[in-house]
Amino acid sequence: MALLKIMRGRLPILAALAMAALAAPGLYAGEQITLRNGFAVRCDHHALVQDRMRLYMSSGAENYIEFPSADIATIDVVPDP
Repeated sequence: MALLKIMRGRLPILAALAMAALAAPGLYAGEQITLRNGFAVRCDHHALVQDRMRLYMSSGAENYIEFPSADIATIDVVPDP
């Protein structure tokens, strides 16, 4: 009986922690890269390779486009809608 009372008090806390843990992986949806000319590109992630910025269109490494690093104005994380 005492264990049941303890669990009742902690149940809302445990439920909130479980919901936060399940939601955390979905918070990151990608990045929006704004170029100096005003054009914006949405990608999964980016990497600097020598003096060029690779924008990966998916989570893998095979699908990307490259821009000179000087052409990148801003990099913003785009939250999951």
